[in-house]
Amino acid sequence: MIGDRIAVNIAGGLEVSLPRMVDVRQKFKTERIDSVSASVTAQFRHPDVRDRVKPGMTIAVGCGSRGIANIAERVRTVIAELKHLGALPFIFPAMGSHGAATAQGQRKVLESYGITEATMGCPLVSSMDVVKLGTPDDRTPIWFDKAASGADAVALVCRVKPHTNFRAPFESGIVKMLVIGAGKIMGATAIHRHGFENFKEVLPQAGRVILHRLNCLFGEAMVENAMDETRFEVLGDPQPFDFDAQGNLTPLPTHVTQSRE
Repeated sequence: MIGDRIAVNIAGGLEVSLPRMVDVRQKFKTERIDSVSASVTAQFRHPDVRDRVKPGMTIAVGCGSRGIANIAERVRTVIAELKHLGALPFIFPAMGSHGAATAQGQRKVLESYGITEATMGCPLVSSMDVVKLGTPDDRTPIWFDKAASGADAVALVCRVKPHTNFRAPFESGIVKMLVIGAGKIMGATAIHRHGFENFKEVLPQAGRVILHRLNCLFGEAMVENAMDETRFEVLGDPQPFDFDAQGNLTPLPTHVTQSRE
C-alpha cells in the first residue's frame, strides 16, 4: 500500500521553496438525456430523414473504436429504425488502424462494446479491404471501406469532441470518422502522414472527396458531459452535409435531443 509520503531523490537538491497549496473542488454540470433509444427514435420521425431512407436500400452503418457512452443502445436503435423504414442496414468498423489493423481485431473491438450481429439484428461486415475514391488537390489518396462504399448509402454513429492533439473546425467527429476511421489503415496512414498541424486543411479536403463520391445519409452524433454521460444527440441532415466555398461543413441538424440536469 502506498503511504501518504513518498521519498524522492532529486539530483542536486531542491533549492527553491514550494508555493502554498490549497484543495480545489470543481463541480461540473451533468446535463444528460433520459433515454438514448427514445431520443434516436424521435430523430427518425423527422420527415427529412424518413424521405431519404427508401425500402430496399442497403445502408452501411459505421461504428468506431472509442468507448462511447450508450454506444450499443444507440447503434441498435439506429439499425432498428432503418429496418422499420424498409432499409437493409449492415454494420462496418470505422476505426482506421485500431483493433490491430485486422478484420478480426476490429470485429472484436465492436463485440467488446456489445455490438454483434446477434445483439444488433443485422450483419456485421468487418474487412480491411478499401477502395480509392479520389484525391484532393494535394494528391493524397482517399481510401474508404470497400463494403461500405458499395452500399446505397453510408451512415455513422459517433461522438463529437475536441481532439487532444490539434485545434480546427473539424476535430474528433463525423468528418474525421469518414476520412480516417472508414479509410481503415490505408486511409489513416495517408492522412496522418501530413501531421496533426495540417489536419485543419487536410480533413476538409479529404472529406469533400468522400461526400462528393458517396451518399452519406447522416451522422448520428452525440456529445458527452463531464461524467461521460450522453448530454445530447444530433442527427445530421444528409444532403446539406457538404462544404461551402470556404471549406466549412454546412451544419444543418434535423433534430437535437434536449438534455436535463
